[in-house]
Amino acid sequence: MQAMLREIVSVWFWSFESRGSRGLVRDACQERLGEVVAQKRCDCPGGKYSDTPGGDQARRRWTSTGRVLVIILIAIVVALEVVVGRQVELVVVVVVVVVVVVVVAAVVVVVVVGVVVVVVLVVVVVVVVVVVVVVVVVLVVVLVVVVVVVVVVVVVVVEVVVVVVVVIGLVTMLNSERSKNYLSIKTSFQAKLTA
Repeated sequence: MQAMLREIVSVWFWSFESRGSRGLVRDACQERLGEVVAQKRCDCPGGKYSDTPGGDQARRRWTSTGRVLVIILIAIVVALEVVVGRQVELVVVVVVVVVVVVVVAAVVVVVVVGVVVVVVLVVVVVVVVVVVVVVVVVLVVVLVVVVVVVVVVVVVVVEVVVVVVVVIGLVTMLNSERSKNYLSIKTSFQAKLTA
C-alpha cells in the first residue's frame, strides 16, 4: 500500500514536468520511516530531458505551488506510516467505507426529500382542485337560487297585479251596476209620485 501511495506521489509529481517549462524537475522523493531517498529520474524518450525554453536550469526550477503540494502529499503518507504503522490499508478501507456510507446516506436523503416534496405537491394540487370545484359548485348553486328567487318574485308580482286589476274591475263594475239600479229606482219612484 505504501509503495502504491509513493508511486502515486511520483506519477503525480511527474505530471507537472509534462506541462511545460514551468513544470517540476523529474525527481521522486520517497520517505520510508524517516529514511529519505531522493533520486533523479529521466525516463523520457531518448533518455534526455525534453527541449523546453530556458535549458536545464528552467527545467529544474520548482514552482512554489508544486513544492508545497508535493511536500503536503508526502507528509500525509509519512504521517500515516508513522502514526498508524502498517495499518494504512485499514485506514484507507475505513475512509472508503465512511465515504460510501456518507454518499449512500446523502442519496437516500435526497430521494426521501424528493418523494416527500412530490407527495406534498400532489396533496397541494389535489386540495387546490377540490377547493376550486367546491367554489364553482357553490357559485352555480347560488346562481340557480338567485334565478329561482327572481322568477318566483316576478311570478308573484304578476299575479298580484292581475288580482288587483281584476278586483278593481269588479269593484268598478259593481259600482256602475249599483248606480244604474239606483237611477232606475229613482226614476220609477218619481214617475209614481207624479202620476
